[in-house]
Amino acid sequence: MVDEALSAGAVARRLGVAVTTLRTWHQRYGLGPSQHTPGHHRRYTPADLARLEIMRRLTAEGISPAEAARWARQAPD
Repeated sequence: MVDEALSAGAVARRLGVAVTTLRTWHQRYGLGPSQHTPGHHRRYTPADLARLEIMRRLTAEGISPAEAARWARQAPD
């Protein structure tokens, strides 16, 4: 089985945002990686990435982060 999960750095590069932005979105809006084992690096699944892409697109369009996060969390897996 191929591990499709991405590191925070890889996700940040794909989205064009800082890793600290990803942490903030996780802490404030619950848009973090769905797979995390304590003691290991956080890994983002394709579904996590899709939600974060929605978040980035909406915030770039001027939607408030809180509203963008609501839309992103409602996205189907």
